[in-house]
Amino acid sequence: MRYLYILLGLITFGIGTVTIWVPGIPTTPFYLLTAFFWGRSSERLHAWLTQNKHYQKYVHEGIYHRGLTQRARIVIYLVTAAMTVSYTHLTLPTKRIV
Repeated sequence: MRYLYILLGLITFGIGTVTIWVPGIPTTPFYLLTAFFWGRSSERLHAWLTQNKHYQKYVHEGIYHRGLTQRARIVIYLVTAAMTVSYTHLTLPTKRIV
């Protein structure tokens, strides 16, 4: 079962990485699945994930303690807004003025 979780984690990580460049397909669910599969595959990977500074800063504090700082919230909102604007700009049909 351990190797199946590692393999599924590799597959979802690969798909998640490819979807960075494919508009319209969200990346986050694939990375969440990757974290789930790799966390289940071994205690060492689970410990590494939960001790990661980014996990501690954004996921653990934000979800479990509701303790995101105002700066972290602003960064998350700005990144989301920038992605939304760039996505809508790239997907809207453009008119050529002749």
